Amino acid sequence: MPLNFWLAVLLLIILALVFVIYPMLFARRSRPVVQYREQNLATYRARLAELERERDEGALDESGFESLKDELEMRLLRDVESEDTAGEASSGGRAGIVVTTLALVLALPVGAFLLYDSLGASDEVAQFRERQQMMQDGMDASDVDAMVQRLQTRLEADPDNPQGWAMLGRSYMQLERFREAAEAYGELARAIERAGDGNPASALGLRAQALFMANRGEVTAEVDNAISRAREGNPDEVNSLGLLGVEAFRNGDYREALDYWERILEIAPDHPQAESIRRGVAAAYSELGEPVPDDLLEEGGGQSGESGS
Repeated sequence: MPLNFWLAVLLLIILALVFVIYPMLFARRSRPVVQYREQNLATYRARLAELERERDEGALDESGFESLKDELEMRLLRDVESEDTAGEASSGGRAGIVVTTLALVLALPVGAFLLYDSLGASDEVAQFRERQQMMQDGMDASDVDAMVQRLQTRLEADPDNPQGWAMLGRSYMQLERFREAAEAYGELARAIERAGDGNPASALGLRAQALFMANRGEVTAEVDNAISRAREGNPDEVNSLGLLGVEAFRNGDYREALDYWERILEIAPDHPQAESIRRGVAAAYSELGEPVPDDLLEEGGGQSGESGS
């Protein structure tokens, strides 16, 4: 009789655990992380297209466009970080439930203590993450650096994400971590190649630029290799043309430097560095002993004229 009683109690406890814990283990999440990520990316693309349209229509200058674009990318970076924090909390909670369930089945008294400890630890972790989220609005450089590092880790696990690699590259450039930026842009080029629906030339040009900065403004063999690969995909890739112009000017090949820089002004007159390029063109004409073209002076305004005098 006593044995039957305890067997009955044990059976009832197991049934209760099944009915209580089963929905927690196998219930579907109402809003998957993947869906949330896709919505964030769609919102980002829509807003970026709107900014580009305003720039093309003249409602927004290039400086304002770049500033708003950087702000938009940082906002997306924060949203992705928030989404992954929520996903990690959910996955960690489910794993804890599985472990606790097994412990309860094997040894109910011990399992009760384990369950208590596990739930208490989960509450502490949740509170800690909430404090992190509240501090995001006042992030300093170390916070941004840590966030970027977590994005790097996430992309290593999910490399087929061109938008993520582009964001990572720009973030590293802003942090002046040029070697890491070059690696990110290299991964961006590979992601584009794997997708098969784009030209990696711009990514390779950005990689060349980052390597140029990492090597203290020297066109090394790896910089030259990145430039060559970029121009194989697009002979007019502007970052590569700019670097080639700099190297030609340093070597005293002023006519060649003019060819590169004037090509940039021809195909990308609204380039963010157009004013600096015009000053370089004016300096090259000055070295050649030739007058600066009037159209260059008119487009560049007073600063270009001063550079050429």
